[in-house]
Amino acid sequence: MRAIVLESQGRYAEAEAGYRRSEAFRRASLKALPRFETPPPPEQIQQAAELALLAAARAESKQGRVAEAEADARRALLDILDQQGKYSTASPDFINGLAGILVEEGRYGDAEQLMKSAVDVQKTIGVAADSPTYVQTLAELGAVLVAQSKMQEANDTYKEIDAAIAQWPPERRELYQHSESRIVALYAAGKFDDGIAAAQELVKRLSARVGVGAFDVASAQGLLAIGYARGGRDAEAIATFKAAIPVLTTASREAADSDDPTLTAARGERVRRAIEAYIEVLAKSGGDVAAETFALADLVRGHVVDRSLADSSARFAAKDPALAELARNEQDLTKQINAELGVLDNMLSLPADQRDDQAMRGVTAEIAKLRGEAAAAKQEIDRRFPAYASLTRPGSPPVAAIQAALRPDEALVSFYFGRDASYVWAIPKQGAIAFAAIPMKADELSQKVGQLRKALEPEVERVEEIPAFDVALAYQLYASLLAPVEASWKDAKSLIVTTNGALGELPLGLLPTADVKLEPKPGEPLFAEYRNVPWLARNYAVTVAPSASALVTLRSLPPGAATRDRLIGFGDPYFSADEAAQADAELAAAAAPAPVTVASAAESDASANVTRGAPLKLRAAPQTEGVDKAELAMLPRLPDTREELTAMARALDVDPDKALFLGRAANEDNAENKDLSHYRVIAFATHGLVPGDLDGLTQPALALSAPDVANVKGDGLLTVEKILALKLDADWVVLSACNTGAASGAGAEAASGLGSAFFYAGTRALLVTNWSVHSVSARQLTTDLFRRQAAEAGLSRGEALRRSMMALLDGPGFVDGQGHNLYTYAHPLFWAPFTLIGDGGGN
Repeated sequence: MRAIVLESQGRYAEAEAGYRRSEAFRRASLKALPRFETPPPPEQIQQAAELALLAAARAESKQGRVAEAEADARRALLDILDQQGKYSTASPDFINGLAGILVEEGRYGDAEQLMKSAVDVQKTIGVAADSPTYVQTLAELGAVLVAQSKMQEANDTYKEIDAAIAQWPPERRELYQHSESRIVALYAAGKFDDGIAAAQELVKRLSARVGVGAFDVASAQGLLAIGYARGGRDAEAIATFKAAIPVLTTASREAADSDDPTLTAARGERVRRAIEAYIEVLAKSGGDVAAETFALADLVRGHVVDRSLADSSARFAAKDPALAELARNEQDLTKQINAELGVLDNMLSLPADQRDDQAMRGVTAEIAKLRGEAAAAKQEIDRRFPAYASLTRPGSPPVAAIQAALRPDEALVSFYFGRDASYVWAIPKQGAIAFAAIPMKADELSQKVGQLRKALEPEVERVEEIPAFDVALAYQLYASLLAPVEASWKDAKSLIVTTNGALGELPLGLLPTADVKLEPKPGEPLFAEYRNVPWLARNYAVTVAPSASALVTLRSLPPGAATRDRLIGFGDPYFSADEAAQADAELAAAAAPAPVTVASAAESDASANVTRGAPLKLRAAPQTEGVDKAELAMLPRLPDTREELTAMARALDVDPDKALFLGRAANEDNAENKDLSHYRVIAFATHGLVPGDLDGLTQPALALSAPDVANVKGDGLLTVEKILALKLDADWVVLSACNTGAASGAGAEAASGLGSAFFYAGTRALLVTNWSVHSVSARQLTTDLFRRQAAEAGLSRGEALRRSMMALLDGPGFVDGQGHNLYTYAHPLFWAPFTLIGDGGGN
């Protein structure tokens, strides 16, 4: 009982511990049953144990540990099925419990199948069609169908609910008749009047329950405004949106500070839905709405630090006593608010004649008081620790501040890709913002980017098998994304890009600015025809900024100390004793006198049988998906990173033996305890990992040498939490082997977490990869990049990268030891894998 109370108060870790004790007690009780004269049925105790396990899983999910939660919920379900069979009165609760966790993971299809199974079980065992448990299962199924845009099936489900609740009291019926998912389904079916009427009733009911300033009321208002917009009532839509959006955004930030990731995700989705629709209405209005829509998009794009980074930030704050006290106070207030909201919700769930109105007014007043105290606590943190506030709660700066941060030859291009509509903004150093709708939804963009990436991450073994890059499709993207606002950025030389969705997986520099047809000429080496494509990178340096606020913050940093050393690098770590032994043997062989002439690096990389073509040697990536137990020792070694870092050191004219920590030396102890604030360039040539890549990994991390191999303490992982504790004064952090450049999926999590952490620690820019690189060409590109920066003091980071890419593209390509030009590096797989994130200006 105490665990249930703790869970209702938002104290999920304590609740989980209570449920674990309850489960253990009941399982131990099973063994003691023979000592009782009249023992209870074993099935009853077993079911109680499984219910406690399911409750623990629910508490785990509320703490963001969804993988563990899924495993425990699945185990509880399998135990019940084994004990009682599928068609038992208990199984639907366990089926729905697992389904709810899958919903939190975004696995709506899997959740749908489970919920349909629960419906089947309830029908088969004779659960009444009008029973609350059956109706609730149907309602949850309807919501999942809506989330997948299966609107016809959802509306059929809601019709079944209507028939089931026809004889219920009105107050109970309206909970299902006016649900948000149901209103969305009505809109999708074109029943705007019915949807608007239901939304109006929902606003009215919630306003009476929780007051007009509550998040749920604002969410219902946003849904009502969407109905007005879909029904062509734009003026009413805009007025309703203006009332709802401020409350939605404030409450969404409150949820982001909570311990409940489910609450955070749910509120974030509602905010996204409302703001996307509001932008769409403003865009149709034809007024001067560029600045307003830009700020809204920057907000809904949610450049909020992901969950793992937020957790790490809180732990990192504990190292500063003053900040720790303020942060802890703010977090405690947030927990108290959520607990009081839970109490209020429980009160409101009672029939009207059973509610204590005076007690409800007292709870409401307490919530208002706590919110005021929480706002004051946030203001104090903002005032005393602005860097921490910026990390955990980045805002959207005004356009004037963005233009002030831009240099004369720069323009900011910002994209937002939504489920129903997409937009682009271009902000020049001087002049008005350009704003245009993009005729492409987020899923359509993802499909096109995926098609283009097939040529950039090919599953082939030989160079000649690399698929052709679809320049026609790439030009279509340029025409849709950049051409509509070209007038505002074409006079710049450097483009700074902010985006969401799949566009982050595709460097904009490889988009052609004109439609061309590739015509390979006989006798030319492979890929030479790509030199004739008018790539955007021919004339523009492209940098990605995490957000507009991040750009403004980075531009406000003081220049680095002139006395800093040029480079420190960590690479070719050994993840197991076997890898270390193999590396030792290779190094010993390389050091021994050779009886014959040693092949050049080019020769060793080419096939001995040239007539069969050249092997395509891409850098290895972690392959732990689907394995039962994923450990550090399973990661593939990256021996080519040793050569890459050595070449980088020579380009910067530093001694590799002093600047580089390779093999066993690429360990956690050296990375954490070296004074990294003395280096301009910090390079990590190793795998980037995201939660789930290794057992127990709950935050993005860089993989370093295994502690038992390097003879150091730790776990071999430089996690986000550890990166936050570093003190940097770096112009560059290079992450050249971990494919962290992707902006969706696993790459996004790594880029978001690792990138945000390194920016907080003190770097001005990050160099990351978007796909597994070709080792030789990547080494040439990064070496040339830093050689250029070292040689030309005024050369910006972005321009140095652009010139290095073009030099690689236009260069001879791969030449073997006999002088044969086997292929050029003009295919974008070779010259375009790197993305510069952060401040692309300065040297």
